[in-house]
Amino acid sequence: MLITGHHRLLADEHHAAAKARRKRIRLNERAIRIRKQMSKSLGLHLNNNSKDERGTIWE
Repeated sequence: MLITGHHRLLADEHHAAAKARRKRIRLNERAIRIRKQMSKSLGLHLNNNSKDERGTIWE
């Protein structure tokens, strides 16, 4: 049975492509989550200046 549409895939081809698409999305979400955690930890490490070290004038 052909799945109607632009590419006209067979049912098993369609399901294999959908499974690969879902896997790719899942891996991308995991990579984005890891990058956000790394940037947060790096930002906390690099931006650990106290207020008197930033060059502000205290009166």
